[in-house]
Amino acid sequence: MSDRVLVTGANGCIGAWVVKLLCAEGTEGIAFDMSTDDHRHRLINDGDVPDVKRVVGDLTVQQDVVDAAAGATHIVYLEVVGVPEQLVEELRRSRLLAS
Repeated sequence: MSDRVLVTGANGCIGAWVVKLLCAEGTEGIAFDMSTDDHRHRLINDGDVPDVKRVVGDLTVQQDVVDAAAGATHIVYLEVVGVPEQLVEELRRSRLLAS
């Protein structure tokens, strides 16, 4: 199975760079963010938006995260909000988060 990486906060400064680097190495990425603003991606990619699956959702809404993480082998957590304990438990049950 190939790596498939969910990047939360993908439209932020660090998130945009993580998405860019994943694309550069040929790793499949899922860009998850509340915002649809892609200006950072365009800024660091010569005006282009990376070819990744983009998911608009709220990290505090458990189902948004569970849906976005479906099929992910890794999660890069760069969002600026805390993770509710219920979400942590759901991710552990679905094997997306190590104990």
